[in-house]
This record gives sequence, C-alpha cells and structure tokens, in this order.
Amino acid sequence: MNKPSLTRGFCFAFFLGRFGALFFIAILFGFSINALAQKQNLQIPTFTTWLCPENASSRATDFIGNYRVFAPNNAAVLAAFKDIAKRNSGTLFVVGKFPSKSNFISFGKVSISAESATAGQHELTYENIALKPSMLKLSYAISPKFKKEDFDLFVDDDVRIAEIIFVENTPDVETARLVESYLAIKYSINISENTKNELRYYINTDAGKVWDYPTDALYDEEILALGRADNLKLYQTQTYTTDAENIKLSFTEDAQLGAMPNVDVANQSLLVLSKKQDQLLHNFCGGTTSKQPWKLNMYNWQPTNPKRAFLWVDS
Repeated sequence: MNKPSLTRGFCFAFFLGRFGALFFIAILFGFSINALAQKQNLQIPTFTTWLCPENASSRATDFIGNYRVFAPNNAAVLAAFKDIAKRNSGTLFVVGKFPSKSNFISFGKVSISAESATAGQHELTYENIALKPSMLKLSYAISPKFKKEDFDLFVDDDVRIAEIIFVENTPDVETARLVESYLAIKYSINISENTKNELRYYINTDAGKVWDYPTDALYDEEILALGRADNLKLYQTQTYTTDAENIKLSFTEDAQLGAMPNVDVANQSLLVLSKKQDQLLHNFCGGTTSKQPWKLNMYNWQPTNPKRAFLWVDS
C-alpha cells in the first residue's frame, strides 16, 4: 500500500493568560501540495440502517464529544433496532453510554450487556463498555429458524445512544475499519488502544492511514480530528473529547458545545491531533519531537482549508 498523502508542519503558539480554568492555544500550520496521485476511494457499504445525531428530533442533554445523544427510548432509536431485528445476520456498530447492567439492549434474538452479547445461541465477549462513552461492533449470524414473532425489543432507560449503523452484508476488515475510524473521529473515541496492534490505526476513505501504529504510537492518549468526508456525511469543524469537557479543538474561537461552525473545508481533508500520555502543555516551537506533547497530521489538506485551529485544554 502506498503511503498516504500526509503533510506535517506545525507550531504551538501560546497566548499569555488563561480563559477561566482553560489553557488556550492557537495552532498555526503550513502545508505544501503533495504530488502523489489520489488513491482509489474505498467502497462505502450500503448501510441497511443508519441513525445519527443529525437525524434526532428528540435529544437528551448528555453529549458524547460535540454531539448530543438521543433521549431515552427515543422513537427513532427503537425504530432502528426494530428494523435491525428483522435481519438474521450482519454487523452492528453502535456508539453510546451504557449502564453496568445485563441485557440493557435487546432486539430480535440479540441481547447486549456491559461485557458480552448473545446472538441466537452464540455468546460474544468484549471489554467492559459500561459507564463511559464507547463504540461497540458486533458481527453475527442467527439461524433463520427463529420466527419474527419471537423477536424482543427493549432499550433500558439508562442507555444513551449517539449513533447506530447496521450493515446486512458483513464488511471486509478494511471497510469495517473505515466505519470504526469514522465513528472514532466523530466522537473522539480512542481506538488506538486496541489490544491487537494490527487494528490500532485510523484510515480515511481512500484507505490511507491518518493515525498509525507504530508510527504514532507514542501519541495515543487522546486523538481528535477535524475535517470532511461527504460519503460518510462527516462535516466536523469542532470536536471535544468524549466527556465533552477536557479538550476542545475547533476552527473558530467562540463556538459553543454542540455547535458546528460554518467553515470551508475541502472534501476528504482531515486534520488529526493526537496527545502523548502524561505530558504538560509547556513546550514551545523548536522542542525536540520526544518532548512534544502533541502531534499533528494533515491528510489531503488543501490551500483553501483553514490556516489555523484553536485548542482548549482543561488545566
């Protein structure tokens, strides 16, 4: 695979003073047009069911990143799971906040708990997803002997759903990683901590890696991104860490939580800012790479894109 068209040039310019309890940093970046040919875009699978915050008519006050979650037992959420329950096989991606309970989501013959899920007679186990914003991926196939009238539908009141994607035909590894990368970028959910090193990467829609292991492995505590990908309905000019509090990255200075500032960003452009663990924000330009607390990757960045971004860090 050819190396992605990445341009890396960055400087942290620190303004004197504080804004409340936050450090305020302007990130200025320069770039050059990379002459490498554009790769062939990945084929985005047809999502059988796709429910995202932009479709929400009723939202809770909770946020994951810069996006409000759906209100408890929202009709659109129930309708999405009801539609998925009609299908015996596929891959489900769901982002949300989940309680430490058993069977907090049930649809068809699928039941989801904090550390495992059952699909028909099969059990799938995974790392505990309770009490923190999480992304869950489930691939399953259920015997067609189960009748439609056997289907259950239940979503616990403590569940907060941000986005649901279901693909009826199981996607290949690279396409599944694209969906995971899109959701991770959108909600600032860190997938770089995967215990399988071969899955610790983020890709763009042309299969170029925008965060990679081991190249970027030191910078895996927080991974934030701004950019645009029309075929994934991603237009992100502001983002927060998953808790919607500690770190904010935006192309404008004054946008509030939940807002998406209107900024001109070229399609397929992506800016990825990643943070090294246990580092304080005291380094200035000219510091060695080993001491830089942040790393900036710009992918397919165009001259018409913003020339600066603003970073707020809770001190």
